[in-house]
Amino acid sequence: MHSPADFAEHCIGLLKNRGTSGPTGPTSDKLFKSNDKAGTTECDEVGPLDFHWSQQNAASGPAKVVASQSLARPVTTGTTGTTTFAEASIEDELASIDEEWHAILHTLRRGPATGFSEAHWRDLIHDGERFIQTWAPPARQLGWTALDLFSVNPTAPGPRVGCWGLLLFIRGGAVIALTGDGATIRRPSKSILTFQRRTYSDEILLSEVPHEAA
Repeated sequence: MHSPADFAEHCIGLLKNRGTSGPTGPTSDKLFKSNDKAGTTECDEVGPLDFHWSQQNAASGPAKVVASQSLARPVTTGTTGTTTFAEASIEDELASIDEEWHAILHTLRRGPATGFSEAHWRDLIHDGERFIQTWAPPARQLGWTALDLFSVNPTAPGPRVGCWGLLLFIRGGAVIALTGDGATIRRPSKSILTFQRRTYSDEILLSEVPHEAA
């Protein structure tokens, strides 16, 4: 006789191999499916992190890891040196303009030029110092020249007002605006005067005119 356990095992074997539960016939009718057999388990799905963690880091291709790439060797360009040289040249040129304006103003301290009064001359020295201190940087950048500031007619420096440079018109007032085309002056009387830059032909610098003591 068979024991109850042997008999049960025998019956299960018959069900697995015959009829609707056997190897043939509709799968939906089978009482036992392969994944229901004892000893089998479903495989856990591996996520992206698990996959990449388990793989060797790629050094190239779409999956490459940045940390694995060789660093590009830094390259020095010549732009910085060229720019620095250009800026230094401009600064030197602007500094020379400042020196020229200061030198002219220093020369005027010797006394009034022919055709100018003592009062006008004192105003000119004061106005020149104030203008250079306040307006020199923008004036240089806008292209103002020594003639724009100090020009006079060589034969009649005082009377020929139309040949005067900007500084001779201030007369104790102040420049309140400056452009590449001209300047706006507020006179001591609060009146407003507009000075227009122009093209020079025969004008000379005021420092080149003999002064009264000569």
